[in-house]
Amino acid sequence: MECEIQQNEEKVDELEKSLNPFKLKENNMMKRLHLDKMSDLESNKKSYESSIQNHK
Repeated sequence: MECEIQQNEEKVDELEKSLNPFKLKENNMMKRLHLDKMSDLESNKKSYESSIQNHK
């Protein structure tokens, strides 16, 4: 999960560096998609960690 989160962070960074005005809308949508995915992964990770703690 951490690797996937890191990959999404890198993709967001790449999109932020892109200055092509013709792809601005597309880049913003992709950025939002990756940020949402990162958020979901982080919440899943926290959930898994807490369930592991409960089982211990």
